[in-house]
This record gives sequence, C-alpha cells and structure tokens, in this order.
Amino acid sequence: MQARKSVRGYQQKPVPREVIEEILSVAKWSPSSMNTQPWHVHVVTGEPLDRIRRGNTENMVKGVPPKRDFLMKESYEGIHRKRQVDIAIQLFESNPTCQVQ
Repeated sequence: MQARKSVRGYQQKPVPREVIEEILSVAKWSPSSMNTQPWHVHVVTGEPLDRIRRGNTENMVKGVPPKRDFLMKESYEGIHRKRQVDIAIQLFESNPTCQVQ
C-alpha cells in the first residue's frame, strides 16, 4: 500500500500484444468475492478504442454520470452462484468444526 501510485499521463505508443496477454494471464488469478469471478474481459484497439474514447470524453464534458461496468445484484445467479457455493463448501470442509450437508 505504501508503494501504490496512480498514473494519469500516458504515452501515445500502443502497448504490445504480448504485454496485454501477460497482464491478462496474471490478472485472472486475482481474488474475487467468494470466488465468483464476475468479470468478462474485452480488449479493444484502433478505431473501436478511439470511438470509446470520444464517447467517454463527450459524456464527461456533458456531465453524464458514469455507469458501473456491471450491476451489483442482491444475490448471485448461474455460474457465479455455483462458484460461490463451491468455495463455501471448500472453506467449510477445511474446518473440522464445520459440517457440510
């Protein structure tokens, strides 16, 4: 935490594909709440990225409130619920004072 820094100035040169692939390879091991892994990753470059940048800039200038990438629900569903249950079972089975039924 003491070494954390925020970078807000970026170079104009593109990030090599190998670097992006390495970042994603490492990031897939990052923790998530109850191992639900509620993310989907999309990498965009070129003209689609330029359109996203323009749209974000226009929205910010207009004062449009930012939107979350995904909505939080009261409870998980589908594969996210299965992951939540699976990790809970593993946790309880690792503790000899807990019994899973």
